[in-house]
Amino acid sequence: MSQAERLNDQRMAGGAKMIAALDASIEAKYGHATPEAARMKEAAREAVAKSLERGQVISPPQVRSATHERDAAAEAHRRGEQSMREDGRER
Repeated sequence: MSQAERLNDQRMAGGAKMIAALDASIEAKYGHATPEAARMKEAAREAVAKSLERGQVISPPQVRSATHERDAAAEAHRRGEQSMREDGRER
């Protein structure tokens, strides 16, 4: 199957997107044309293929921005400080 055909097939779209994301992260870590990258890509494809053969549904990967994570951490920190102040007033 071509990449376009896999993306149009609802059962395989998540797997195709997962492989693309895995390939990108492997290339970022190991380089584009290294033996390590080739081995890792093959292992990733095999894992996704086995999951699809077992009938598992593969959800497309979700991308979060660094800004979103930083804002969420800041909000959690702010809530923690506010909670500590409120606990101090109760005593």
